[in-house]
This record gives sequence, structure tokens and C-alpha cells, in this order.
Amino acid sequence: MLWDDETSIPIIKNKGLMRTHDEDALEYFRNTRVICRLCPRLHNKFPTLFSHHQKTITVDTRLEGSPSNREIMSFIGGVDLCDGRYDTEQHSLFRTLNRESHAHDFYQTNIAGASLHKGGPREPWHDAHACVTGEAAWDVLTNFEQRWTKQCDPSSLVSISTIGNLSKPSSPGISDRNWEVQVFRSIDNFSPLYTIACDQNR
Repeated sequence: MLWDDETSIPIIKNKGLMRTHDEDALEYFRNTRVICRLCPRLHNKFPTLFSHHQKTITVDTRLEGSPSNREIMSFIGGVDLCDGRYDTEQHSLFRTLNRESHAHDFYQTNIAGASLHKGGPREPWHDAHACVTGEAAWDVLTNFEQRWTKQCDPSSLVSISTIGNLSKPSSPGISDRNWEVQVFRSIDNFSPLYTIACDQNR
């Protein structure tokens, strides 16, 4: 489920204001088993565009320490899933322009005329994403299911029960490496369908 950037118009080769590659992703997954939906964000009372600004990815992955069992893993945070967001903790403006990471991902919206071919500078980016497992990952999944059911075709939502050997989240043993996390969200009834409850027993 990708935000449908209304400013990205493939017919005139306009990548869109945010360069999310929403139309590219839709075309890439066409005629595959991946269900890709573009969701416009039009307010029903005001003639404005908006995005809810949630950036999450949820996948199933091999459960650590188990050769066959799987678990839910979610990535959640502030990094926009679009061009120009990759950065390192050094936030170099010039030194990384000839490296693959920034040579193919140059982004600059604050300095008119700046470009890769003119030697930059690139726009630095400071944000973070986190990887969560356990009950927090299931909360992120439930948030996605609620939004998909409200904004897309509910019948095309793949049931979690189709994932074989999926382990239910359990309280991990005490370890110096464990972090206790809680997922909060601010959202109104324009985005999710609240009748889908967080059910750890499905």
C-alpha cells in the first residue's frame, strides 16, 4: 500500500514532488503475485491532499534459533521511502557524491542549481528507522491491516494464517540485548477500520 502521489504523472515522465516511485512500483508488480495498491489521500471535507506519514514495512522472517519456524518482523520510523533519504552518520555533503550510494541518489531541494554534475552539495538527511519483533511487530501489522481494509480492497488482504510455521509472539527471556518497546500512533477514522482488533491468537 503506497501513497499515491498525485504529482507523479508517468505520461509526461514527471517523477512527482516526493519521488516515491509509486507509479514505478505499481508497474513493476503488475502481473505478479504481489498486490500493490496506490492510495490517494484526499480529505472528504476539504479540497486538500495529505499523507498520513506512516512509513512501515512488515515481513515474515526466520525465527532466530529455529530452522523452520517464522516470526513477524516490522520496520517503523521516520525515513521517507523515497529518493534522497539514504545517509550515513557523517552526513557528508561532497565526499560521497562519487560513491554508488549517493551517485545514484542525489537529492537537493534547498539550493537552486545544485546538482550531482556540478559537484553538489547534496542535501543531508537525519532520521531513523527501527526494527521490531514480538508483540510490537504484530501491532504494526495490525495497523497496516486496519488501513488496508479501510483504503483498499479488503478481499485482497492476505491472511496471516497462510504463513506456515508462524510462531506467536511470546515474552522473551531477560537479556541485556532486549528492549521493551510500545507502539503508539496518532490516527483518525479517515485512515483505519477500527473493527479489526489486535489479535495475538490468530
